[in-house]
Amino acid sequence: MAQVEPGRIRTVDIPPSQPEPIAPPPEAVAPDPATEEPPVDKTSDGLVLDLPSIEEARSFDIDGDSGSIPADMMDAGLDAGATARAIAAIEAIRLREANARQLAAARQQLDRIQAEKQAERDRLARYREASAAHAAAMADYEAQAEAARAARRKWERDVAACQAGDRSRCGPPLPTPQ
Repeated sequence: MAQVEPGRIRTVDIPPSQPEPIAPPPEAVAPDPATEEPPVDKTSDGLVLDLPSIEEARSFDIDGDSGSIPADMMDAGLDAGATARAIAAIEAIRLREANARQLAAARQQLDRIQAEKQAERDRLARYREASAAHAAAMADYEAQAEAARAARRKWERDVAACQAGDRSRCGPPLPTPQ
C-alpha cells in the first residue's frame, strides 16, 4: 500500500515558459451555460490539473481515512489523475487533523486565559476585602486614639482645677503605704 510520507511535499517541475509572439486573440467562445466547465484554450501549453470533482472530494471527506490511499484506488492500473486525487484526499485528511489539533490548542489557550482572568478577579476581590478591612481597622484605631486624647485633655483640666483649689475635681486620695 503506497503512502505519502508525512511532512513531504510533492512537487512537479514545469519548464519555464518561452516568450511567444503576440498574436491576435482567437475568437472568444462564450461558455455554454448548460455545461459546467468553461471551454479549454487549446492554443497554449499551460498546466492542466486533473482535480477530483466536488462529489469525489466529498466522498474522500466522508471516508475519514487516516492517511492511506483508499483500497479501491490501489488497483495496478492507477492513472495520474487517480493518484493525484488519492494524494489530495490524504492531504485533505491531514489538513483536517492539523486543523482539529490547532482548534483544540486554541480552545485550551482560551480556557487558560479564562481561568487566569477568573483568578485575577478573585485576587482583586480579596484585595478589596482586605483593603476595606484595613480601612475599618484604621477607623477604629483613630476613634480609640481620639477617645484617649479626649480623656487625657479632661484629666489635664481636672488636675489643673484640682491644683487651683477645686477639690471636687481632684481624684480619690492615694492610699498611704503602711
